[in-house]
Amino acid sequence: MRRTDMLTGVFNRSYYEEVAESIANDLPETLGVTVININEMKRINDQYGSVFGDAILKEVGKSLLEVFEGHCFRIDGDEFVVLSINQTKAEFEQALKTFKEKIKAIKNVSTAVGSSWKSTGLDMHKQFMTANKKMKEVKDTYHTHLHSIDRKYFKAAKKLLQEIHKRMFTVYLQPKINLSDEKLNGAEALVRKLNGKGNLVPPIDFIPELEQNGLICFVDFFVLETVCEYIHNWQKHGKKFIKVSVNMSRTTLRKKNVVQKAVAICSKYQIEPQMIEIEITESIGGLEKKLITRLMDDFHAAGFSIALDDFGSGFSNIAALAENDFDVVKFDKSLIDTIFENDKSRTVIQQAINLCNAVNKNIETVGEGVETEQQLQILKEYGCDIGQGYLFSRPIPEEKFLKYFLTGENGEKCD
Repeated sequence: MRRTDMLTGVFNRSYYEEVAESIANDLPETLGVTVININEMKRINDQYGSVFGDAILKEVGKSLLEVFEGHCFRIDGDEFVVLSINQTKAEFEQALKTFKEKIKAIKNVSTAVGSSWKSTGLDMHKQFMTANKKMKEVKDTYHTHLHSIDRKYFKAAKKLLQEIHKRMFTVYLQPKINLSDEKLNGAEALVRKLNGKGNLVPPIDFIPELEQNGLICFVDFFVLETVCEYIHNWQKHGKKFIKVSVNMSRTTLRKKNVVQKAVAICSKYQIEPQMIEIEITESIGGLEKKLITRLMDDFHAAGFSIALDDFGSGFSNIAALAENDFDVVKFDKSLIDTIFENDKSRTVIQQAINLCNAVNKNIETVGEGVETEQQLQILKEYGCDIGQGYLFSRPIPEEKFLKYFLTGENGEKCD
């Protein structure tokens, strides 16, 4: 324990100094020195928090221990050293190649690596300085590339913000209906984009790109702010107000102070967070478990409710359901599509509803993509609480939603 870095499992700096002194006094036949530095560690901690940063450090430490036969050390916050003793040059270079491939396969992790191997003229200090110099050269190349990416990112972000300012994005609402009495329960906010001619652009044509380049957070917060503005206006004009759900991507959830920002937006429009439901998808499986737990706790403490979206579209969300206190579970349209024709589909949706109720008797279940009366009747029979889909209404502009669903006491169906 005295020699080990408790976070990563490799040896610590203190033991590195002991080993380095020992090698200097009793030189081996060959010596390889590798210096590894994690790129952008400060930004990662600032932007995503120390929990996420620690997870990256653990991944690097784990990879080092899996690959190198020599001593592995963490000598600084984001820097590691490997000493490879009495390895052939071929063995040393193969280990380096394997480590780089392993790191490349890990999402959100990038390292700068420098090395030095010698069989003659061994000098522990000089070899470390050579490896460290090479590492810094690699790091400089990385930063040059990063600056190029940053320029592209800021250019794309500027364009996106201009499009938002020009009202090229809008928010549609799709009603959620209580299946017990078919009255309005709430709504889901869905972003839509307009092209230069004022025609709608399909979400598939712009959402994946925004997720890939990290700009989706601007749209997520735009949707939240628009929804708060809607609710504020409904209250101001004496309309019936309802809970509205907004989607938050994995990228947005990783942003620092995401909960505080959501609270600030609600406060700006004098909206209680209880009026907002945060929908997160099974893609949260890519988030570190402690981060998910902290986010859930923080959102709940602030007053927001949390929905697990797309339940049934993948395999990781059953674990998410077991590990977190969701207020709502939304069954993916793929589960609903064939429940009338397919016995197995009916069994799956029935057991999924039972599972949710067993995990939390207060949880609300929502069937997404309800398109037929047969699907509606089966969901009612199995005890699903809420329905959402074209049978009730497509996503519609706020003014239409106001007209068809918030004017009467019970609301009406909208084609």
